[in-house]
Amino acid sequence: MSRDGRADSRGTRAAVLLGLLGVGLAVYWPRVAHAGFAWDDWEKAAEATFWSAAGPFDSREAIYQPGLAALLPLPHLAFGDHPSLHLALAAALGVGMAFCVYLILRELGVPGPISAAISALALVFPWSDSVRLWATAGANQVSVSLLLIGATLALRGLTEPPSRRSRARRWSLAAYVLSMLSYPVTPVLIAASTLLYRLRVPWRRAWEWGRQDLVAAVCIGIYVRLATTKPVQSVGDQLDHAWMILEEWAALLAQAVLPFGDVAPAIV
Repeated sequence: MSRDGRADSRGTRAAVLLGLLGVGLAVYWPRVAHAGFAWDDWEKAAEATFWSAAGPFDSREAIYQPGLAALLPLPHLAFGDHPSLHLALAAALGVGMAFCVYLILRELGVPGPISAAISALALVFPWSDSVRLWATAGANQVSVSLLLIGATLALRGLTEPPSRRSRARRWSLAAYVLSMLSYPVTPVLIAASTLLYRLRVPWRRAWEWGRQDLVAAVCIGIYVRLATTKPVQSVGDQLDHAWMILEEWAALLAQAVLPFGDVAPAIV
């Protein structure tokens, strides 16, 4: 594919970013202006006020996701107990993540208007409402943004001259590792990065970098699994949960396509 992303001027990228800011403001302002803290927000606020031996940081969480443990207290130290500022930060992180979506799509050669539209949809329809509407969960978007940044750098570096290629490889791996240590939702995608790289280079070249990503993802995945203090479901329970999500997704899709009383759920 052509690397149309490199043809974007700074002005074009700035315009896209401003457009995403406008969309974010229009969609999330009512929540930012009128909502409050929920669940872990109160716990993190207390930890930032009443320090433990580790200061405002959660030492247990720092063992298996040090990136997130370092991030979560910072908004409370900076903003205090003003929910609007925390929710504004969650929305801003959403804008940043959507812009990262735009950048990787352009690097893959997707036309500019289509890339901008997809990134706007990613902003308005996130994978989970909680990352926009719940201040603490908003920090999880940093992990996904780092994943997208790492993938964009890798795609660009694959076709660079050798000197630049090695630098791009180091930066992309660093972004991947930080992503996985910030919130362990990205190792599976990083482990499969060879498939993404194949869109840019032949299989052999794609596997040269993809196997490095695979090793990093497996090592960090095993470490997080052994170090986590959270309960971990069995494989069977996770498959049951995945099936439940699929059923609910199918029901929601059917209701969107045929929103006529009980007809849509009956189709599922």
